[in-house]
Amino acid sequence: MREYGSYVDTSIPWTPVMPAHWQEYRGKRLFVSPKEKNVGNKEANVLSLTLKGVIRNNKEQPIGLSPNDYSTYQIFEKDDLVFKLIDLENISTSRVGIVPERGIMSSAYIRLAARSKLSVRYFYLQYYSMWLKNIFNGLGAGVRQTLSSSDLLNIGVVVPPIEEQEQIVSFLDWKVSSINSLINGRKAQIKLLEEIKLKIIDEIVLHGIGQQTYKHSGVDWFSRVPEDWETRRIKFLFDLRDERNHLPLSEVNLISLYTKLGVVQNTDVEYTTGNRATTAEGYKKVYEDDIIVNIILCWMGAIGRCAYNGVTSPAYDIYKPRKGVYSRYYHYLFRTKRFSGQCYRAGKGIMAMRWRTYSPQFRDIVVPVPPFNKQVQIAGYLDDFCHKMDEEISTLHDDIRRLEELKTTLISDVVTGKIDVRDVEIPEYEFVDEDADADSDSDDDSDDTEEQEE
Repeated sequence: MREYGSYVDTSIPWTPVMPAHWQEYRGKRLFVSPKEKNVGNKEANVLSLTLKGVIRNNKEQPIGLSPNDYSTYQIFEKDDLVFKLIDLENISTSRVGIVPERGIMSSAYIRLAARSKLSVRYFYLQYYSMWLKNIFNGLGAGVRQTLSSSDLLNIGVVVPPIEEQEQIVSFLDWKVSSINSLINGRKAQIKLLEEIKLKIIDEIVLHGIGQQTYKHSGVDWFSRVPEDWETRRIKFLFDLRDERNHLPLSEVNLISLYTKLGVVQNTDVEYTTGNRATTAEGYKKVYEDDIIVNIILCWMGAIGRCAYNGVTSPAYDIYKPRKGVYSRYYHYLFRTKRFSGQCYRAGKGIMAMRWRTYSPQFRDIVVPVPPFNKQVQIAGYLDDFCHKMDEEISTLHDDIRRLEELKTTLISDVVTGKIDVRDVEIPEYEFVDEDADADSDSDDDSDDTEEQEE
C-alpha cells in the first residue's frame, strides 16, 4: 500500500502529520454534544454500550445494573457517537460506539451529533482508533480520571474530503471484515478445544482411566463409579482452615482466585479488574495443596487448589486435605460443571451473582473417592493432558492477539492518512463482525465476576 504524495505537520501529538490536502479541526467544529433527557419515559428502546459496540438491551432482563426509572437516561439518535470516558485509569471501562438506532442510554455517557454532512462512521473509526491506542486514558482528569464532553470536543481530529472519508470507511469495512473472519475461526477452534478438554476432565475424574468395572454410586450427580471407589461427603475429606494473618501487605504472598485461571499469586498476573488490596490484616493463611473456595462464585467454577503458601481474601473458605486425599485430583473434580451444579443446588441468594454456598452446605456435598494411588494417577494424567491442550489454545490466542494488533494498526494508519486507499477497488463481500464472546459489558460498572472483592 502506498503513502500520500506529501504531508504537513499537525498539532495533534498522536497524529503528528497528515496528508497535505487534509484539514485539522477540533471536534467542536464538526460535532455538538446535546443532552436530551428521556422525560416521561417517552422512549423505551434501551441501548447498551459494550466493548463490541452499541446493542439493544432488555429492560426486563438487563445486562448489568439498571435504574428503576429510565427518565434519567438520555436520548440518542441513529448515527450519533457515544463515549464512556469515566474511570479512565481502568482501561477496560472506557469505550466508544456508533449508535445504530434511536434509543436511550446512561446520562453519564457523552453524546456527539454531527453539525453538518460528513461521514460519521469515518469519525467513529478515528475516535475508535484513539480508544484502541488508549489515548483517552492518558488525557483524563479528576479523582475518577474523567473526560467531559467539552474536553472531548476540544481534542483535535484530522479531516479528509468527504469522498475520501467514505472511501476510507468502505476500505476498512472490507479489510476489517477479512481480519474478523480469521479471528472468528481461531475463536471457534478455541471453543472446540475447551469443550473437548472439559469433556475429558469430566469423564476421567468421575470414571477413572482405562477400562473399568462399575457400580452404582447412589448419588444423583454421578450415577456410577469404578468398583474400587468410594463416596463420601466433603467434610470427611477436608478440614476447614481459618488461620488469620497479622503481617503487613509487603511481607506476605497475596493469593487470588479466578474463575478461569484458578488460584494464582498476584505477582504472576496483571491487574485489570477487581479491587486491589491495601492491607493483609485479617486475611486468611493458605498453604500448598489447600483448596480455596469463593462462596459466592464457586457455582461458576471459582474454586481451586493452591500451589503456594500465602494469604488470601477473608471472604474465601480454605480447606485442608486430610490424609489419603490428593488435592490435585479434587481440584479437577471441583472445577467440573457437574460439581458446579451441586454448589448451586446447595447455595442460596437473591440473585445469581450473589448466590452463596456456605461451608456447612459445601461440606455436605457427596463426592467420589478413588483409592489414593488412583487419585494421583488421574491428576497426573490430567496435568499432562491439560498442558498439551492449553499449549494449543495459547497458540490460537497468540494468533488472535496478532490479528487484533494488525486490525488496530490498519485502522489507525488509514484514518490518519499514513496509507492512501483512494484508488483501491473494493470487491463485493459479506461483512463479518467479530464474535462477541461472553464479554457484553454494560452501561454501568458491574461486579467483577472473575475475582471476589477483597
